[in-house]
Amino acid sequence: MKLLETTLYTVPDKMQKAVIVDADWNEKYGFILVLKENNKFFIVINEDIIYPRFKVESPLIRWVNEQQFVVINARNHSDTDNCYLVDRSGEVTTSFNCGDAIEDLVPNKEGIWVSYFDEGVFGDGISTEGLVLFSYKGKPLFRFHTDLPERLVIDDCYAICKGSGTGIWLCPYGDFDLIHIDKNKKVAFQSSVPDKVKGSSAMCVRHKYAYFFSPYDKQNALYAWEIGLGKPSKVGVINGDLVRGLGPRESNHFISSTDKTLIVIEIRNKELDVSQYI
Repeated sequence: MKLLETTLYTVPDKMQKAVIVDADWNEKYGFILVLKENNKFFIVINEDIIYPRFKVESPLIRWVNEQQFVVINARNHSDTDNCYLVDRSGEVTTSFNCGDAIEDLVPNKEGIWVSYFDEGVFGDGISTEGLVLFSYKGKPLFRFHTDLPERLVIDDCYAICKGSGTGIWLCPYGDFDLIHIDKNKKVAFQSSVPDKVKGSSAMCVRHKYAYFFSPYDKQNALYAWEIGLGKPSKVGVINGDLVRGLGPRESNHFISSTDKTLIVIEIRNKELDVSQYI
């Protein structure tokens, strides 16, 4: 296996004080990111700049479709809205409160999956569910701790990534089982993972392989594991402050950013036919 990196964006020299806060990538839509400069936030969509018409403090950003994206303020200690569905002109079409201490989010056709870190899980309100699927109007469609018939627990949801259909993959603290929840909000798959990849901060699942980034004992290392079989093998290293797994329809597997640069990473796995990446 080998890693192929493609640079998507570099902060221009004329914006020396600007830093990348969060970003997303889609092969059809391109990149979208949040920059912060002199304590002000703005959004870049394939070089076009949008200035938010809502309060931004700790933003996460993701594509919803070609014309819309979602911005969530990860910290929210009040009942005010912190999830904003926005069109490409910058207009907010919908907003709602999705809780506090948000770790990550994955939009799909059905809604927005939102995961929470420990301050939310052991806090108050909807965040205590650990993982929630919200409709685009803000209605909770699925709550992990309440709605699952299995007795599964999330103490901290480090890594999630888009699965097949409207499903989602997760590998939550503390058992770190690899779990796939399907469109019916049931556990479609569950497996223990090798100790070597426990505590990974990002993951990606493609076909029969799961890829884990930066587990507890190997910072920035990337491992491949044939699900349910054998030991994981080290693929390489991803150097980035923010690394996240991409969905199964992408040819690239991970997106990564430093303060100044945004890249995507493709894993070339000789055991899988190249056509399976498309």
